[in-house]
Amino acid sequence: METLESAQDTSAKPMLTEKRAAEAIWEYYKAHKADLVLNVSEHREVIMAKTMSGVPVTEVFLPFIAPVLPAPTPPRRKRLSR
Repeated sequence: METLESAQDTSAKPMLTEKRAAEAIWEYYKAHKADLVLNVSEHREVIMAKTMSGVPVTEVFLPFIAPVLPAPTPPRRKRLSR
C-alpha cells in the first residue's frame, strides 16, 4: 500500500498561477503562431489548465502544431513536337 509520501511525484513541475501560465502561453503563441493550427484559440481552456498544472508549454502545444504539407510540385512542361 502506498503512503502519501511515496505517491507524490517529486519530479513534477510546480503549479503555475493563472497569470504566469497566461504569460507563458502568450510567449509561446507569439513565437510559434505560424506553426499552430488555426483553431488553437478554441482550446484555450485545456491549454491553460495543463500549463497551470505544470506541464511544459512546449508539451501542451504539441497536439496543436499544424501538419507540415509538402511543397507543391511545379507543373510539368509539355515537350513541343518538332
